[in-house]
Amino acid sequence: MKGGYTRTSALALTNKLRERNAAGLSSRSIARKPVQAHHPTFSRRTVQRAQRGEDLFARQL
Repeated sequence: MKGGYTRTSALALTNKLRERNAAGLSSRSIARKPVQAHHPTFSRRTVQRAQRGEDLFARQL
């Protein structure tokens, strides 16, 4: 699953969107990926790639 929501289910996502729309906020802010936690050794890009399994770093993280 490349670049998608891994932990957020589609149902939870639609629920969040409904809450946003009910609150009158734009739905664009929720479409972005959640911010990645900072890793002490590797860059954020490397951590993201490893989580998607594109990298040998996946075994180290």
